[in-house]
Amino acid sequence: TSQQNQPCPLHRSLCLFISCKKNVDGKCRLLAARLLCNLVTCNATTAACLARDIPCSVSDLVVSERMLHSMHLDVDGDTKEEDINVDGKDGDELCGQRMTTTTTTSWVDMISASGRAGERETIAAIVAALHNCMASLEVDFTQQQQQQEFPPYAKE
Repeated sequence: TSQQNQPCPLHRSLCLFISCKKNVDGKCRLLAARLLCNLVTCNATTAACLARDIPCSVSDLVVSERMLHSMHLDVDGDTKEEDINVDGKDGDELCGQRMTTTTTTSWVDMISASGRAGERETIAAIVAALHNCMASLEVDFTQQQQQQEFPPYAKE
């Protein structure tokens, strides 16, 4: 029953797709960014999930792990073949990230991947999604504050 109240985790997949660095069609990335923008527009529940799940930037630990992975090294310095090839695909086919349950992305990742690809419209859609997310949260917060100030029976 608790999963019925949870919003669809589509935003996570969209963010991972947008932040892929290689082998992504520009039109597909743009459509994903626009869909992400539409998901959070006037939808405080999805905006709250997006704000909770997608950080502005990744932590130093994640940056270190990505650097080690890009050099094909494990934490102890040994090359690990299973990290380089996953199901016969190399890192480029997997968007340059380990495809695990801990794969994370951030707003900075999405903007920088789009910027490296030269996709200005996608950057604009990502920034619009971030703006709409904050605006949806602000509107919801304002509505909650007004409801707390005046009970429903006190309003005219």
